Amino acid sequence: MRIHKKVYIEHSLVKGLWGFNVVYRAIFFDYGGLLARCVLTPETVLRAHRKAQEALSSEGVDIALEELTASFSRSIDDYRRARQDLREWTLYEIIKNTLPHVTEPVLRVVTGVYRRYDHDSFVYEDVKEVLPILATEHDLGIVSDCPHDSLRDDLTEVGVLCVFKTLTFSHEVGYRKPHPKIYLTALERAQAVPSNSLFVSHDKTDLEGAQNVGMNVLLINRDAGETLWKTKGVLR
Repeated sequence: MRIHKKVYIEHSLVKGLWGFNVVYRAIFFDYGGLLARCVLTPETVLRAHRKAQEALSSEGVDIALEELTASFSRSIDDYRRARQDLREWTLYEIIKNTLPHVTEPVLRVVTGVYRRYDHDSFVYEDVKEVLPILATEHDLGIVSDCPHDSLRDDLTEVGVLCVFKTLTFSHEVGYRKPHPKIYLTALERAQAVPSNSLFVSHDKTDLEGAQNVGMNVLLINRDAGETLWKTKGVLR
């Protein structure tokens, strides 16, 4: 599919088919890089390996840290190859590929360990300030590329999970942004149509994917100092 240069909107009203102004009913947000700073480093992954080794040992499965690390790395290589076609795995599938001979109940335990410990997330302060305001007039949703749903814990901790009507994860849909299926799934769950919806992201490729299914889009560049108040500003 040919991708044309896009113009990112700076207004809240669009002209409908008959010339009437249309207010956005649904606003969807990217997560990592926009609502939260997500840190995934060799150090955080090593922390998860050590916690996983402890969990396995408590379940009667003994494995050397070096063996666990090597097997996990091979599984991640397989996962990355799948992502080249925008396909997404669940974290459980990654762990099952890492530990193919471990029983399902133990795999579930280990999956929970990696979900908790393989990264750190820091929700931006403006999330708590802006989103509750937007939720009074719009249906809010998240569209996130992630093999798990740990963002639920992040947003619960800061008290804003409740402002979202829908959460759409790539690991549920089976495809990552900018594949059209993840946007269309989000729209279906919110019972929204593309022309009355806004997708907000820091990533231009993800914004192009949303535009390709007919959604309106807004770019927020955190690196340039922009915040979620930009969303509120363009909705005036």
